[in-house]
This record gives sequence, structure tokens and C-alpha cells, in this order.
Amino acid sequence: MTKTIATFVLIFSFLSLVGHASNPSPGVVSALKLDPAFGKIIGECLPAPGKRHVWLFKQWHLAPTVNTHDLAKAIELPQQENQRAIYRQLDRWIKDKQLTMVIGEGCSGEVLESTPMVFNGWGAPELRKNAMLPLYDDITTHIPMKLEVKYGSHVLTLCGDDDSLVRETSLAFSDARGSAGFLGRLVQHKKDPVKSKLYLDGVMEAFKLPPATTVDDAIEFLKADLRKTIEKIRKLLDKRNRKVIETLKKKETPEAAIVFGGLHAGGIKALLEEAGVNCTVVEPTGYPGGSGGDEEGLLTRLEQILK
Repeated sequence: MTKTIATFVLIFSFLSLVGHASNPSPGVVSALKLDPAFGKIIGECLPAPGKRHVWLFKQWHLAPTVNTHDLAKAIELPQQENQRAIYRQLDRWIKDKQLTMVIGEGCSGEVLESTPMVFNGWGAPELRKNAMLPLYDDITTHIPMKLEVKYGSHVLTLCGDDDSLVRETSLAFSDARGSAGFLGRLVQHKKDPVKSKLYLDGVMEAFKLPPATTVDDAIEFLKADLRKTIEKIRKLLDKRNRKVIETLKKKETPEAAIVFGGLHAGGIKALLEEAGVNCTVVEPTGYPGGSGGDEEGLLTRLEQILK
């Protein structure tokens, strides 16, 4: 009997150790609740024993130079539903004193009301005039700047980006669009000598190709050029994502929110896991998803062209 008990204890201890080894300590579970009216949870970081949690919002934003001062037209923008949903959720958490740190893209450094930032035609002085009005939610501009103007010292708003890398990324996407456009036309009209020559001449002029270049030569050149540009875009995105993590580490808060283009979500999530930070990934209401109209969808389509 004693031997049987001892054997049972030994087996139980072994199973307990195995079970403990296969189930790592759970990570920080956020006390914040996402309102389903504002989005849905589509992923989480691998559980980490860290003391902080990050909400990663996939945003679909306008180019900073697009002016949204005419609110009657701005309300019709396809990006506005996504931008409004993110703003309203963060606004609620900050108002309830549950969130004190927000990191955005498109700039670097701390976002202050005195900072001469202008996004979509809006600077801090213009936002201040509307901050207490119901229409403030509908203003489509830089979300951290809107929150900074409304809450001031009650929230730390930071830009987790790099201005030069943002410009390089924009130029790389422009180059990729150009190569993809020429490539698509040449493939489409390859059997039409008249039309294909028009596009071939354009490629030869744009890329300084030799006079003897054929349509097939141009197609292969454009594919190689597009692959090279996509690789450059991927490297630039990784550099920008690492800037986000550097920014996050500047201030320890139990909860933080990162608002970045959906194209960055996968890379930022992986880096958060690497840094031992717990996270929840949110696809806000109005986000196009899949092969939608944002940069995430554009990069997917560019890569599909090469298959």
C-alpha cells in the first residue's frame, strides 16, 4: 500500500511538472474593455509575464496633405469611419482615466499643443476651437494630436515614427506603383504591337533602358525592379516598427495604445512579443481589411502581381 501511494505521488508530481512546463505564466490581461461598436479583436501577443499591455489599433488614414477642413465633404471620406471609431474608443478610456499613453505615426517626438504640427489642414489652434463641440469626433486628422488638444497633461501623446523614414516609404510606394502600372499595361497589351510599343517607349524613357529593349525584356526588368522596391519597403517598415518599440520603452505605463497603419500591425506585434510586452490587436470599425484600399492592401496587390 505504501509503495502504491509513493508511486501515485511520483506520477502526480511528474504530471504537474509537465503541465507547468507546457503552460507558461499568463501575460497581463487588460482591464480595459473594447466596445464592439468601435472594432473587433483580431489577435493577441503571445502571453508574457510583463507588467504592461498595449492595444494595437490598425488605422486607415489619409495622406497628411489631404485637407479635411470642409467637414461636409470630410464626412464622406471612406477613412472617416475608421478614424472616428479609434478616436471614440481612446477618448472614452482617457476620459475614464484608464489610458494615459497613446503612440501615433507620421512624426517623431512628443505631441504637444505647442508643437507646430499640421495634419490634413488641422493644427492645434484650429482643433482647440472645436475640442468641446460634438463635431470634434468627426474631424479626420492625426488622432494623438486631437487627444492631446482635448486632454493635455492627462494623456502622454507620442509620435513613434521617423520623418525621414516616412518620406522614404512614401517614395518607395510611389516607385512601386509606377513599375506595377507599366508592368500591368505591357502584360495586358503584349500581343498588340501598337499599344505595347507605346508603353515600351514609356518604360525605356522612364528607366533609361537601351534602344534594343524588347517587350519581354521590359517585363522582366519591371518585375525585378518591383521585387527590389518591395524588399526596400519591407526594410523601411521594419525600421519604422522598431522606432515604435523604442518610443514605447520611453515611458512605463500599465496600458498604452498604438495607432498605426494596418500595414505595420504584424511587424509591431512581433516586436512587442520579442520585447515581452502583452498586446491586443484591434481592427476598428471601417477598416477595409484584406485587399482593401489602404497601404496594407496595396502591398498585397503589388506582391500578387509577381506571382
